[in-house]
Amino acid sequence: MLTLACLRTGVVINPLMPIFREHELTFMLGFAEAKAFVVPKSYAGFDFEAMANELKAKLPALQHVIVTRGDGANSFDALLLGGDERLTASSLPATEAPRTDEMSVLMYTSGTTGSPKGVMHTVNTLMCCVDNIASRGKLAETDVILIAAPIGHMIGFAAGLLLSVRRGATMVLQEAWNGKRGVELIVQEGVSYSAGATPYLSDICEVSATAPQKPSGLRLFLCAGAPIPPALIERAGRELDLRVTSVWGMTETLANTMTEPELAFEKSAKTDGRPLDGSEVKVVDPDGKRLPNGTIGKLMVRGAQMLIGYYKRPDIELFDAEGWMDTGDLAYMDDEGYIRIAGRTKDIIIRGGENVPVADIENVLYEHPAVLAVAVVG
Repeated sequence: MLTLACLRTGVVINPLMPIFREHELTFMLGFAEAKAFVVPKSYAGFDFEAMANELKAKLPALQHVIVTRGDGANSFDALLLGGDERLTASSLPATEAPRTDEMSVLMYTSGTTGSPKGVMHTVNTLMCCVDNIASRGKLAETDVILIAAPIGHMIGFAAGLLLSVRRGATMVLQEAWNGKRGVELIVQEGVSYSAGATPYLSDICEVSATAPQKPSGLRLFLCAGAPIPPALIERAGRELDLRVTSVWGMTETLANTMTEPELAFEKSAKTDGRPLDGSEVKVVDPDGKRLPNGTIGKLMVRGAQMLIGYYKRPDIELFDAEGWMDTGDLAYMDDEGYIRIAGRTKDIIIRGGENVPVADIENVLYEHPAVLAVAVVG
């Protein structure tokens, strides 16, 4: 409801993760000069209302702390409804529709170096992404969508929340991911689609193996955020008849590549998909020259779903003269235009003068039945 209200009135929304505390929030709210901060009274045993009030005293731009499920002067009812639950949309002041090419969502990166950067997206960039996922995934208003990934990440926000609204599908929100509860919701609500990172899919397979009722209605799982071990894709298909469609993207670029559900068993285990409509990718050498198919190089992207910039960072040059952005990922392309992420340029391991394909090694280790998770580091 809050997201729709902000998008309708032209207020920029900045989804944040519930694991953030004073350190992260002081920077994020201060940098964005946020005027309102909406928090639950408490969550997971933590007093968010008290923390928000402390932040308000330190941040000059922060004018309002709005507490959901609260009962005091800062409660949602007291501040936004004026205590009158009969307030309706018709009684709200008329507003102009916001321009769809201006910033509507600010979302911070989860980068590993320095302070996070504020990625600026518009209604146009977000809807381009959402429509592409829905089209390739063949999603319709008859689908039931489980949103268990955090709304503070683009997987939960764009590939879950906005996708549900855009398609008019039934939305099932899980407050925090728990495999057992997730499978119960999938069965109870007749969930047909969900999206999340690899551990979510692994949990669904593990829990379903001993669950009294398997989630037979779940037909499509959009997997992003980390490489998907081929053994896991094969298991999901074999045990649950579940098509796992691999997706590659970033907060900056949203979803760029995706496999088709009908090719999931063939392509998702070996690739991270092919470009979505309006998106282009290429693999280049350090000098920017395109590399032959099958050769690992820098992954470059451009397209209609790209960010419009980093907030308050005009000094960062994101695109070259032709509109291409260096993703920082290493990848190679097959003869059909599907890409495979082979690691990060900054995380590459060099041994004996040779570049080690970390993702390939991790996938081999993951195939062992005793391995539930694996990470190879230098």
